[in-house]
Amino acid sequence: SGHSVDVIGDDSSKVSVVSAVQAESSNAVLVVGDQGQLGGNDFELLSSTPLSLSVDRCSLDPGRCWNLDVRGERGAVLLARYLRHIEPRASGFKFTWPKR
Repeated sequence: SGHSVDVIGDDSSKVSVVSAVQAESSNAVLVVGDQGQLGGNDFELLSSTPLSLSVDRCSLDPGRCWNLDVRGERGAVLLARYLRHIEPRASGFKFTWPKR
């Protein structure tokens, strides 16, 4: 979030975590961050996969890093809302966002 600091070793990254999860699963991986704009602390993460959501700032790439908010929600409130729309399935999970 905008009020905390990410501490990541030089030999790792948020993208390496996503890569490790992808290596263990045949399903796509959804990533969520808050600072997807160029120079943001989640830019690399949210631009690493087309299945990425932002709870605040987005990148300019229209193919990823979407903020699905239409209510003015941000941060932890929007993250909780995203998480409520994840449904368990036999082979993983499904994210379904309601149409407007």
